[in-house]
Amino acid sequence: MRIESGIPTRRKYSLSARGLFFLSSLFALIVGTTTCKPACALNDTLLVGIYPTKPFVILSGNTPRGFAIDLWKEMAHRRGLKYHFVVSTTISGALEDITEERVDIALGALTITHLREQLVDFTYPYFHTGLGILIPKNRTLSPGFFLQSIVKGKRLKFLGILLVVLLISGHIIWLVERRYDREQPSFDKRYVPGVLEGIYWAIVTASTVGYGDKVAKSWLGRMLVVVLILFALPLFAYSTAKLASDITLHEIRTGIGGPKDLIERRVGVLEGATSQDYVEKLGCIKLVFNRIETAYAWLQSSRLDAIVHDRPALLYYANSEEGKDVEVIEATFSPQDYGIALAENSPLREQLNRVLLGMIEDGSVNDLHDKWFGNH
Repeated sequence: MRIESGIPTRRKYSLSARGLFFLSSLFALIVGTTTCKPACALNDTLLVGIYPTKPFVILSGNTPRGFAIDLWKEMAHRRGLKYHFVVSTTISGALEDITEERVDIALGALTITHLREQLVDFTYPYFHTGLGILIPKNRTLSPGFFLQSIVKGKRLKFLGILLVVLLISGHIIWLVERRYDREQPSFDKRYVPGVLEGIYWAIVTASTVGYGDKVAKSWLGRMLVVVLILFALPLFAYSTAKLASDITLHEIRTGIGGPKDLIERRVGVLEGATSQDYVEKLGCIKLVFNRIETAYAWLQSSRLDAIVHDRPALLYYANSEEGKDVEVIEATFSPQDYGIALAENSPLREQLNRVLLGMIEDGSVNDLHDKWFGNH
């Protein structure tokens, strides 16, 4: 064995191997740290995705609030987690944020479904509910309703044509009958009283009411009767039928007691919500909205007959000042559970489950329920 400077050559080679092992270990540690998902480091700040759905997540002011927000704050406090809220505008967006690893968890009225479970993981359910139906409150018929029914859409055009026909007919019958002096004339010979009597005669004649107090006595006048009935009667029939149809729909529109009553009705749903899939099977006229607030506005303006959505959200709106003209029917259907969504195989899931079960057992979840929903 050759010795250089008092150090055997083999010992020098052994020291180099140790250095190589140290550098390899350091490199592996750096790579493992940089490639680990945010949820792996439980002491780091978690990104918590939230999407607005009252009363679970309410975005008003600088600080989010709501049932799900209070629940998460207590869970994070018990576990000692740091977090930062990230807002998503839709349910689908909140789930995509998890699958794309933009957030660690997602909060809101997230229903646990078989399809969603294939994409993300969920904690134990923290809220049991179902779907509900929001409808307008019973309204009595009013002069405003009649006026709105008459002048909306193409009916205003038909009404204008009818008025012109009656006005012209009133003038013609007055001009013809005022010169018929063989007997006492039915119409005043003065212009204004005579034309008004002529218009009155045209109305009762075209509507086939015909009181008999004003009749055409000349042959020209009688021919005008035939022409008037042929042209004006269809206009009267159309207007009367449409008005009767509106009154009938007004009476039955709020006659909704369950999902089966939604068939062939105009029903609004929120895009990406479980109600969208449910309504597709009913055979109703489905209208999909990106924001539930838009659906509420359509219901208030009678462009929808009902809204199918998560019952807690509908109850919250119906009990607010904005929802004073709507109500939620008693029926609850399609039971569902809400959970906190996480990335698949997230190490947070087991720890959050333990905290959540502890809060359920000690009554903390019930206290939050009473705070936001009362005793309902």
